[in-house]
Amino acid sequence: MPYLFILIFLFFQKEINACDVCGGAMSLNYNSLMPNINSHYFGLRYRNVNFTSYHNNTNSKAFDFIQSIEGVGTFKLSNKFNVNASIPILLINREEADKTPTNLMALGDVQLMVNAIVLNNEDEIRKLKHQLRFALGVKLPTGPYQLVDNFSTLYAAMQPGTGSFDFLSGFNYIIRYQNFGAMADLNSRWNTSNPNGYQFGNRHASGLKLFYWQTLKNWNVIPNIGILFEKLERDQHPTDLIQQTGGHMFFNNFGVDLFYKKTALNILFGLPLLQNLNQNQTQAGLRFQTQLLIFI
Repeated sequence: MPYLFILIFLFFQKEINACDVCGGAMSLNYNSLMPNINSHYFGLRYRNVNFTSYHNNTNSKAFDFIQSIEGVGTFKLSNKFNVNASIPILLINREEADKTPTNLMALGDVQLMVNAIVLNNEDEIRKLKHQLRFALGVKLPTGPYQLVDNFSTLYAAMQPGTGSFDFLSGFNYIIRYQNFGAMADLNSRWNTSNPNGYQFGNRHASGLKLFYWQTLKNWNVIPNIGILFEKLERDQHPTDLIQQTGGHMFFNNFGVDLFYKKTALNILFGLPLLQNLNQNQTQAGLRFQTQLLIFI
C-alpha cells in the first residue's frame, strides 16, 4: 500500500503557479467508513472551508468562508452496484477591506455517481477483511455561474456553480485486520468548458486513513486519522492558462465515525500541513465536515 501512495503522489507533482481559491468552492467529496455498504441510505452533509488571501498589489487581504449543506442518498441496484446523489446548497461569504461584504446562498452543482463494488468480504468470518470500490459519475451544471454582486460579476471561483458538465471518478480500498484497518482513496473531477469558454482545472485528491473499529453493544465507534493530498490544475479561458489558478495542499485529517443500529454520524476535521496556493498569497484554514445518515 505505501508504494501505491508514492505513485499517486508522483503522478500529481506537476509544476503549478497559483490557485483559484481566492474565493474557493467545494470541490471533491471524501469517503467515510460504511458498515452497511449494501444498504439504501439518505441524509444530510455539512461542510465548511475558509481561505485568507493576501493581495500584494493593493496591500490588502480577503477572507472567504464557504459552507455547503447537502442532501445525500444512495440507492442499491444490486450487491455489486449502487447509485448515489448529492444536492448542495452553498452559502458563500467574502469580507474584504474597504468593500461591501459578499453574502450569497444558492443551489450548487448536483453530483450523480455509480459505484461498482469489486470486492467485499465483510460478511465472511475472517480476521482479514477487504473492500474495493470504483466509481464513475457526472457533475451537472445546476448552480449559477454568472452571479453579480455589488454591480460586478463575481470571480469564477466564487460562483456556486461552474456552468459545465464535469466527469467524476473514484477509487476506494479498505483493509481491516480484526479492529485495526486502513482506507485508501483517490478521487478526481475532470472538467469541461462552460458556455463562457471558461474551463476549471481538473481536481484530484488522494488520501490514506488509519482507523480502529470498536463495537460497544449496539454502537460501532471508529476513530480515525490520516493524510490528504489535493491538487488543482490551472484553469483555461478559452485555451490560455490562467495565471492565478492551480495549486496543491496537504491536510492532516482526523475524526470519528459513529454507528447506532441504522443511523450513522460522521465527523471529520482537516488541518492544513503544507500548501502552495496563489504563490503562497492564499492560505487555507481548518476544514470541517459532518454528516448524518439513515440506512433503510
